[in-house]
Amino acid sequence: MMHHRPLAGAALAAALLLLLAGCSAFRQSSLAAYETPNCNQGAGVPLGPIGSLLGHRPRVVNWSGCDGSGLNLDGTDLSSANLGGTNLSGADFEDANLTGANLTLADLSGARMRNVRLVGAAIYGADLSKADLSGTDLTGVGFEKVDFSGADLQKANLTGANLRNAKLDGANLSGATWVYGQAVCRNGSIGQCLR
Repeated sequence: MMHHRPLAGAALAAALLLLLAGCSAFRQSSLAAYETPNCNQGAGVPLGPIGSLLGHRPRVVNWSGCDGSGLNLDGTDLSSANLGGTNLSGADFEDANLTGANLTLADLSGARMRNVRLVGAAIYGADLSKADLSGTDLTGVGFEKVDFSGADLQKANLTGANLRNAKLDGANLSGATWVYGQAVCRNGSIGQCLR
C-alpha cells in the first residue's frame, strides 16, 4: 500500500493554483495521487487530500469517455464514479475503492488493481486483459463479457462472480477461489480453473 505525504510548500501552491484555474488535467508527476484524466468535462472536487484540505467530500466523479491511461489512483475513493467507456489502461488502482462504480466498456488493460474494492460495480464488457487482480476480493461481481485475456487472477476470490461469456484465455487463475466458493484452482490454472 502506498502512503502519500501531505502536500506542502510548492506542491500545495501548485495544486491550489490548478484547482482555482479549473484545470481538469493534473498531469504533474509530483501530484500523481491527485490526478484527474484528460477530458473536456469537469471532474468535480479534486480527489484525495486536496479535497479534504479544502473541506470537501469529493462529489461523484464523472470521467465517462475520458483518457486516464497510466494514472496513479492508488488508494483513491472512486465509489459510485462513472468511468464507463474510459481509457484507464495501465492505470494503478492498488487499494482504490470502486464500490458501485460504472466501469462498463472501460479499457482497464494492463491496470494494476490489487486489493481494489469492486462491490456492486458494473463492469459489463470491460477490457481487463493483462490486468493484475491478484489477491483481490471479487466476490459477487458481474464480469459478463469482460476480457481477462492474460490477466493475473492468482489467489483472487471469485465466489459468486458472474463470468458468463467472459474471455479467460491465458488468464492465471492459480490459487483463485472459483465461483462456487468451495474450489480453489490449482497451480498451473491458465485460462480455466483446474481443480
